Amino acid sequence: MSAPVAGSGAGSLFDPSLIGGGMALGKTAPITTTAAALTVSALHDGALVRVDATTANSVQTLPSAAATQVQNGPVQITIKKVDSSGHTVTIKANGSELIDGANTVVISAQWSAYTLICNGTGWDIIAKV
Repeated sequence: MSAPVAGSGAGSLFDPSLIGGGMALGKTAPITTTAAALTVSALHDGALVRVDATTANSVQTLPSAAATQVQNGPVQITIKKVDSSGHTVTIKANGSELIDGANTVVISAQWSAYTLICNGTGWDIIAKV
């Protein structure tokens, strides 16, 4: 069982012990910071990928949705733009797969982020900040 989070727990609106998805309870989600193009993998399940596009546009390619389902449920990944430049961060689906009906999603504003979850045939956006 995970440690309680302030303002959370049984009977509250947020109980971390009830989190579903691919990230196993007790697993620490990795945080990756990159300026380069990155092919995200199932190893990034539950991860925050921080992208610094200060010097150039950046493309972050998602893994194949069909090959990404894991034993504990679907893989969930958050990709966030951390710089204030005019460059963009593009999140690209694998091959002809889609992210909510489109092959790409573009982040242009600093501190903006998308959380995506694999549905087995593509990716669903479950949060946009």
